Amino acid sequence: MKQTPDVGLQYMMELGIKPAKNADGILRQLRERVGNTRAEELAEAIFDRRDRSALGQKSAADNMNFYDLKNQDFESSITLSGAHDGDIFRKTCNWIDGHREAFGQTILDVGCDCGIISCFLAKSFPQSHITSIDLSKNAIAVARELAERLGIHNVTFLHSSIEALPPEEYDTVFSSRTVNENHDQLEGTTQFLLLTQQGKLCAQMFQQYAERLTSHVKPGGHLVTIERLERDRLFLGYCLALSDCHMNLCSESYQELFCRESGRDSRLQALYATKEGVCQQAEQTADFFYGTFQDQITWLPQHLDVEAELILELSAKELIRGVYLHNQQGARVGKLALYTSKYEEDDLFYYQGFLGEPVRLSRYDLARRDELIQFLSQELDTFAAGQITARAFQFLDGQEQPEPF
Repeated sequence: MKQTPDVGLQYMMELGIKPAKNADGILRQLRERVGNTRAEELAEAIFDRRDRSALGQKSAADNMNFYDLKNQDFESSITLSGAHDGDIFRKTCNWIDGHREAFGQTILDVGCDCGIISCFLAKSFPQSHITSIDLSKNAIAVARELAERLGIHNVTFLHSSIEALPPEEYDTVFSSRTVNENHDQLEGTTQFLLLTQQGKLCAQMFQQYAERLTSHVKPGGHLVTIERLERDRLFLGYCLALSDCHMNLCSESYQELFCRESGRDSRLQALYATKEGVCQQAEQTADFFYGTFQDQITWLPQHLDVEAELILELSAKELIRGVYLHNQQGARVGKLALYTSKYEEDDLFYYQGFLGEPVRLSRYDLARRDELIQFLSQELDTFAAGQITARAFQFLDGQEQPEPF
């Protein structure tokens, strides 16, 4: 069997990039390249940024300050980017090489940072011209220097936002890890609704940015998007937002990239979409999302979190009893429900979800119906003692709706 060449690894070696195994490895590489003082400054900046991101405290100003600091000079930029993100770059390059059909004669690279992927695109597609943009003036300066060092002449680097670009269309628009820094905030909560309902609400977060990206794709052209998202309601929402912008998601292109960032696991969702004349139906987009789990879910007595939501979405037939749980402020904080199964007449699904805890979907024999109804009532009594109120909901045509008060 012919082995696929690891072009990503070859490119990383050409750049002298070696992903660090942990934080100490990043600091060690920085000290060797830029000295102790600058190394300490950069290491503190990147790990503070990572901690802020984990807490949901990262702002647009924080991002700009970090990228300007990281890209103050060539050695700092390439060393830190490579040590921290080298495995992501490698696997992104390999995905690009495996999906060359998505890249046309004109390519727009959005959020190019220091140009590592831009230069790979330019090397991989020498007959194409790449236009790469970034909000950081320092990043653009480093990217231009990298292209010069590599002898690359088919890429133009612009200090610009996507909003400030002229209304030009490209054969391919490429976006890698830009969505998390550009989506809107979600109003309210989507938790404990059916998965498709959650996705439709989350699509509102991504709609504006999806419109900006896709407005630069020619009819028949492609959007290539490799984003730091889990396969959950947010990724479904992003897919739905793209389909609303006349983008047909290519299921054959989808791949989940498993990467390491200084000792931590990271996942990216990679795919491309083609600009069509009509919007892809929401049902088709949901099918695309469900297909990303194909052959990866084993039928178990109990499923957790997004797999639980997915199994329920695909398998629930009728609602026997269901309630949303609300706190004293009226916010939805949980759900308890019992359903019959579409596919197995003798199966029941019992759903348990509460804020801060894993969602659980358990499968039981139909003979335990009365026992489970009683158990649900007992759980409600326990929540009521903690001043949690219950509101019944209906399950009609695949949608859940609260009953009127």
